[in-house]
Amino acid sequence: MSFAEQLARLQVFLDADDLHEEALDYIAAHGYLTALCICAEPVPEREWIDALFAEPPKYADDTEREAIEATLVQLKALNVTPGFVRSLERHGLHPRSADDLVKLKIGGLDDE
Repeated sequence: MSFAEQLARLQVFLDADDLHEEALDYIAAHGYLTALCICAEPVPEREWIDALFAEPPKYADDTEREAIEATLVQLKALNVTPGFVRSLERHGLHPRSADDLVKLKIGGLDDE
């Protein structure tokens, strides 16, 4: 699954109505992850994931939990905006991994 597909799955999950009403939606989660990237004090991974959801979400199974949390961790590490991913797709680029995204971001495609 490409990282763009992982992000699409994450968006569907975060924007679902069955999450706690105080859980962050996709756009708010991205802002939160950006804030964590520039925070002076590092926040432990489990702490920021738990805070993002406000209460533990009802995952279909452990595989879904691992996939959603791994995508969040990758997104935070890369600080990749949805606009950057759309920019890649408009250029016909479909990265298959977070490493591919890093290479493309370093290579000069800008967020739009």
